[in-house]
Parts: sequence; C-alpha cells; structure tokens
Amino acid sequence: MKKIFLILGLLILTINTNAQSNKFYVGISGGYGLGIFKNDIVFNNDLANSQLLLGYQMFNSDNSQVSSERISLTEGINANFALGYNINNNLSIEIGAKYTKSNTFKTERYIVEGYPKPTNYRSEINSESIFIIPQIKYYFDTNKVKPYIKTGLIISSSVVYYDIDVDFMFSIYINEKAKYKFYDGYNLGFYNAIGVEYDLSKRISLFGDISISVINFSHKKLKRTEMFVAGVDENDNERDNGPKEINLYKSYDVDENYIKSALTQIFPASNIALNIGIQFNF
Repeated sequence: MKKIFLILGLLILTINTNAQSNKFYVGISGGYGLGIFKNDIVFNNDLANSQLLLGYQMFNSDNSQVSSERISLTEGINANFALGYNINNNLSIEIGAKYTKSNTFKTERYIVEGYPKPTNYRSEINSESIFIIPQIKYYFDTNKVKPYIKTGLIISSSVVYYDIDVDFMFSIYINEKAKYKFYDGYNLGFYNAIGVEYDLSKRISLFGDISISVINFSHKKLKRTEMFVAGVDENDNERDNGPKEINLYKSYDVDENYIKSALTQIFPASNIALNIGIQFNF
C-alpha cells in the first residue's frame, strides 16, 4: 500500500512539473449509491453442502418465511479518485478509483414446524469493494460551466461479509453464531456518468455527476472466520462444521479434494450514485 501511494505521489509530481496548459487533472469526490438491478440472495446448494450454517439460506424469495428485501451490495457511501488527461478541449481519458462500503442488510427467519423447533435464524450481509475504472470523458461545452458524460469499464475487487446468529430449541436452548468472508477474484462491469463541471479558476473546478455502475460480485475463496456453538469456539472443528476455507469455482471436477471446493456465489452489486467533488488542473 505504501508503494502505491509513493508511485502515485511521484506521478502527480511529474505531471505538475512537466504538464502544459491544463493537460492533466486530479479529481476527488464522495457520494452515496442506491442499489439497482437488486435481487434476493439464495446460497447455492453446493455451498450449503460445504458449510452447514450457509444451508439455512437466510436470504431467499420465500416471503412467507423470510422478512427479506432485494439488495445490491454497493448500496451505500463511496469515495472516488480520478487521474485524467485532456486530449483536447472536449475529450479526455481518465483512470478512476472508487471505494464503496455498503449498507448492512438484515433478515430474520422464524420456523415453528420441523425439527428442531422452534428455530430462529438471523443474518447480516455487507461488502467493501474497490473499482478501477478506465474511461472516456466528453465535454459538451468548453465554457465556464461544462456538462459532460463519461463511459468506461469497471474492474472490481470486493469482500462480502456474511454473519449468522441461530437459536435452536431441542430439549434445551442452543445458540450458534458464524461469520463468513467471500474474497479474492476480480469482476468486470460497465460504468456511465453524466454531470456538470464549474471552473472556479484556471486550476480548480467543482463538479457533480450521477453515475451508473452495472456489475455482479463473485469470488474465488470463502473463509469461515468465526463459529461459536453454545458459547464454545468451534471454528477449528472442521470434521463437524466443514472446512474453514474453501476454493470457489465456476465449475470443477469432483476428486479427493472436493470437500474443500464449491461453486462460486453470485451477488448483485449494481448502483446509481450521486457524487460531488473538486478537480485540480495542472
């Protein structure tokens, strides 16, 4: 991480030293995204067979059993950085970086029938993600107030956190808690924005835009980071609770290591965001 900031600092210093006539710019902004193309989350059977508590499927579309809502795992606050180069007065190329921390979504499922009974399942899910966005920016006007559009490709890296809290009632009350982390891997998506830029001076501009990100998250690994049964730490008990960490694939051949493999899980992650920021021209 330190090396990244050092390289970025040297790059900006080089741009500031050598650039001519506002060719380069740096933009910083923040905003909030609302989920679009939302969906329910149902954990696939392959994952449920590998990880016991995931099999309770806290998020699904059966509204008679689940107080759920369709979600997108980029709904929440975001921070943005952009480094751009003006090809001419109307056209720029830009590399954007976007960090999003999603809201936490909760569900609760209460089952009276079946065994054990009654059973109460509670869950929470949220995510953190980073988007790298190479894009083209086009200005419709070159006056002090400059409307623009941007379009590009998203390359994302994300972590999805999923927590479960379950109450069983056998002959006695038993509580189980588990925390999971989906991580590793990259996903591709599409990015578009429309906005307005206002020049405060030759070097400083204010801007605001509305962006649309279209993407789903999937990962290469799933790790169970915590598991407590009746207050006892059972996370290392892989014989009864499945492996702590498994590899996720779009498809795989069953072999002697299949117990530590499963199909990947797809998470909806598209949003529409309002962003406001400041741009420094060099």
